Amino acid sequence: MKTFAKIKSGAFTLIELLAAMTITTVLVLVIVALTSRGVDIWRWVLQDVRTTTLARTAMDTMTKDFESMQFRPGNPFEWMLVQRDSDLVSRAGKTKVSRKKGRSSSLNEARVNLMTMGPEGAKITNASQLVFFTTATDRNPAKSSMDMRNDRIIGDVNCVGYKLLYRDQILDQDATAESDGFPVYSLYRNLISAEDTVRNLLGQQDLWSAYARYQQDETVPSNFLVENIVEMTLIFEVDYQKKIGNSGSNKSDKDASQRASVLVPVMTTGANRLGSCTQMDVYGNRLDIIGSSVNIDDLKSGRVTAVTISMTVVTDEGMALVDQIRQKKRPAPSPEEFFERYTRSFTQRIALPMNR
Repeated sequence: MKTFAKIKSGAFTLIELLAAMTITTVLVLVIVALTSRGVDIWRWVLQDVRTTTLARTAMDTMTKDFESMQFRPGNPFEWMLVQRDSDLVSRAGKTKVSRKKGRSSSLNEARVNLMTMGPEGAKITNASQLVFFTTATDRNPAKSSMDMRNDRIIGDVNCVGYKLLYRDQILDQDATAESDGFPVYSLYRNLISAEDTVRNLLGQQDLWSAYARYQQDETVPSNFLVENIVEMTLIFEVDYQKKIGNSGSNKSDKDASQRASVLVPVMTTGANRLGSCTQMDVYGNRLDIIGSSVNIDDLKSGRVTAVTISMTVVTDEGMALVDQIRQKKRPAPSPEEFFERYTRSFTQRIALPMNR
């Protein structure tokens, strides 16, 4: 009797196929998860780089402008003004008053009695204005040699104005009292040409009134520096002679003084705890400060020696989270968690060339 050898089949069994499909599915899911995680990390890094780049660029620009700041002592002209706006939403009304009346007493009172609350639900306390003279490195746009020969460039000093104002980036509109969005700061830099600076701004005893004509150009897109700012602090260091004289009969005792230094914050959301002022005007022969806790008479003869700038910005991911919270799609994290994960902070101290 013949016996036939059993032919071994080369096909996969059902169990083997199921096992292979299971392993393949697991591998595909792992690859998809890793890819998704990688894309999320890449997107997070890209947004973080964008936020960091804009903020650092703004800080570097302000640093260069302050380092080349122009000041001439021994004259009654105004060389720098810093102030917190009394009207955080409507800026046209303020410009109108400035053009007609200049810096009147009523306007000064309005500056002191500024709004302490922003739009409903927002606790950012103020917007600010900074105007001074500098030799800006970008004062002359790039031109061909032929155009340069035909142009007549007047002066090398520019007036520069920084405007820190409310902007709801989520709803893409100016923040209003009715807004339920997330109003944050946007920073703009308005560089006035050297020719206009020489003709209209240098040698003015009231820089604010002279600068008012250029305010309409402050927020054009080309002047934009950085958005999504939740905190910005501008603190000036002022050296002055503090009077320490007593009530004795000796005149030298009465007039005795010693050198002192004080920090004067203007652009700051934490202004109240630092003894903030609402307005500072630097002239060639005096220093005027409104709202400071230091004796105003002592500060009149002081000089600004340095400035410290600090800025905190929200990342794009943080703004997207705020939008989801606003639409009630997800609960809000604690403030500590939000600021730790979704914000970036920068600080810079600059010595000012304003020696008298």
